[in-house]
Amino acid sequence: MNKLKRALVLIASVVLVMALALTVTACGDSGSGGGGDNETPKITVTLDKTDVTLIVGDETTVTATVTGTEEQIAFNSDNVDVAIVQYEEGSKTVTIKAVGRGETVIHAKVAGIDKTVNVNVPGDYKLTVSDNLKTTASEGATGTITVQSNKDVAFSIDDTRAASMAVEGKTATISVKHAGFATVTVTVGEGDTAQTAKVEMSFTDEWNDAALAAEEGLFEYKELKVKVETPETVEDGEEGSEGEQPPVEDEYIVTGYEISLVEGAFLPEVLRIPATHNGKYVTALKEDFMHETDQADLKYDTVKEIYLPYSLTAVAANAFFGSKINKVYFQEDSYITEFKTQAFNTMSELTDISIAELSRLKTIERGVFWGAGKVGAWNKMFTVPKSVTLVGFGAFTASGFEKIEFEADDNPENGVTLQGTNASPTDVGVFFSATNLKELYLRNIKDWQQCILQLATSLELLSIDEVTEASAFGSITKTFGFLYAFKADGSTVIQFEGNNKVAKTIKEMGAGFGDECGGMLGYDLTAAGVPPANLVNTIYISNDTADADISAYIKKIFEKAETSDKDGYAKWTRKA
Repeated sequence: MNKLKRALVLIASVVLVMALALTVTACGDSGSGGGGDNETPKITVTLDKTDVTLIVGDETTVTATVTGTEEQIAFNSDNVDVAIVQYEEGSKTVTIKAVGRGETVIHAKVAGIDKTVNVNVPGDYKLTVSDNLKTTASEGATGTITVQSNKDVAFSIDDTRAASMAVEGKTATISVKHAGFATVTVTVGEGDTAQTAKVEMSFTDEWNDAALAAEEGLFEYKELKVKVETPETVEDGEEGSEGEQPPVEDEYIVTGYEISLVEGAFLPEVLRIPATHNGKYVTALKEDFMHETDQADLKYDTVKEIYLPYSLTAVAANAFFGSKINKVYFQEDSYITEFKTQAFNTMSELTDISIAELSRLKTIERGVFWGAGKVGAWNKMFTVPKSVTLVGFGAFTASGFEKIEFEADDNPENGVTLQGTNASPTDVGVFFSATNLKELYLRNIKDWQQCILQLATSLELLSIDEVTEASAFGSITKTFGFLYAFKADGSTVIQFEGNNKVAKTIKEMGAGFGDECGGMLGYDLTAAGVPPANLVNTIYISNDTADADISAYIKKIFEKAETSDKDGYAKWTRKA
């Protein structure tokens, strides 16, 4: 019996092994197809954007790419006060719209997978500044500040000395002119909800780069400050007071720098003054900047040329008094409005100074060019810009300038006042004793005061424009405007330009005093024991002035020549 049982167990084991072998073989055959029909496919989700920055009201689209499932994708926003989503059922593209400032996350969910998009909405606008305005832009460069917004946008610039701004739509174009600084304020929207942003910029130019490169050890800088006005303190007991108020210290704002020379510094042959220092403009020279107080012991005689930056607003009193500088250069677009008293006085070696481009210059004070200009080196024209409205006492006394002209200006509302009197030795006329002056072109003269040209005895030509009124010169008894002003031999010539008002209205003074234009055409006080003076023998009157309009006084003492040796002018000679 036991033998039978062992035989049956053995038979069963063999059958089981054969069955297992068949099963393994079957599985191996079906595996040649690559995994069978029941394997779960892999699901992937990718988004074409993961971070976006929008402005309020702006929108963008995000598209999902999904593989491994047919399930529909769903989108939602964590904060619908910042951004909302819009999409059609079954679509894999969603529109994200910014509705308020802040940050949120947009979710794209499918088959248990959650992909996200980070959304930043900084405000109602997006500001873009060109790269060159983010650093130090150079002279001649242009850059842009652009705003994206659905609201109104306004731009303002706090300082146009170094750069100009042009606005078109929601873009401001900045054009760099000089070294300096500027801040553009951008305002988006209006009223209480308006938002502002500031773009601070700095600029440079070759002029300033050269000055800064050579400035070490040469200059000292003094801060120029203005006091900040604060509201008055409420006294104790007054409405709104809370007892005794503590003292308030005055506050000041640094507006710029005054520059001076380091005592004992070795000065180069070419001295360049920088336009900027420590983030501010250099706006002033210290008084007596290079004043040579002792001509026998010169302190600054190594300097032959000086470059003055556009940022200066004035040339200080006595700045270059007695200096042996040969050439003075002003940077283009200068902000100088004043030449202070004796600024260039007695610069006897000066051979080159051009003030014609100083379009903001208003005042040339007392004695500014007294004795200035190397004698014999000034046969070129010295032009006074039309912006000048006042020339002070003795401004050109004894100067070396041979030709001086006032720039043409046809606006009678402007006009120049020329100071002069014989009341004191220093209050002399503008051209008093300008014995090197040969040609003088007067244009738009408003007030010609006493003894302006006294002893300017080398004058060959005086030219008067058509804007100047005869009344500007005043009567001879009041002004002695042309007292001993011309060459003693009568060879000085007067030229009346255009449709000339003086030529048409000049009147006789009578009693030997000549005319009421300060004795312009001469006077004869022989009866009073005074010899004739200013007896100009030749005048030229522009053909634009009709003969019929010429004053009776001119016709009384002059006669018109048959021919003229000056194109465009009729020649008149004194009657015998």
